[in-house]
Amino acid sequence: MKLPANDTVYKITALPRWQRNWINSHRSINYSGLVQEMLCDVIRKRDPDYYAKFIHHLEERQTRKMDVTKTITS
Repeated sequence: MKLPANDTVYKITALPRWQRNWINSHRSINYSGLVQEMLCDVIRKRDPDYYAKFIHHLEERQTRKMDVTKTITS
């Protein structure tokens, strides 16, 4: 059975306690969204063909919580 490429799967991220405490104390930051955006940027730069194949999934998303993410990463 082939799963759709836009399904959501859990991936555990290990963080040092000091980073976890900081991210937990800043509730305005969508951690999952931050990781997703940064990973999209890495894929776009390192594997543009793969990125191009799935970019339509980014365009399908109705709301993208980018305000905080863009501020943090710029």
